[in-house]
Amino acid sequence: MKKIIGVGLAFLLLAACNSDVSTLSFSKIETVPEGLSAVIDSSETLQLIEESDNTVYLVYQAEGEIATGVEEQENSLKINLDTTSIENGEKQEHVYKMTLDDSHEAINVYINGEYTSFVSILTLNDESGI
Repeated sequence: MKKIIGVGLAFLLLAACNSDVSTLSFSKIETVPEGLSAVIDSSETLQLIEESDNTVYLVYQAEGEIATGVEEQENSLKINLDTTSIENGEKQEHVYKMTLDDSHEAINVYINGEYTSFVSILTLNDESGI
């Protein structure tokens, strides 16, 4: 029994030391921080705003609800944004926070299956309040 516990602890220790663990995360945020809100341009359809080397915000102005998906493709990310329903025809602001790995060199966005370029790419500074 002691050997099984010892082997289990060794396995957990090795797993915790694995440097290839991904830190990738992608989530919609409902409450936009003031500093970020101050730099968002509601007239631009797709913006990328960098908070730090590994944290960025994707801002998408669109009508209706959006289904999202993220795929890792070698050294890049493929972000899928698909309109699922349009209720009142008014544009809404959809803000997503992403935590990236050092291996991610590019972010490619596909809106309803079509590759779309960012209208603007900004970097927040310390004065923005985030």
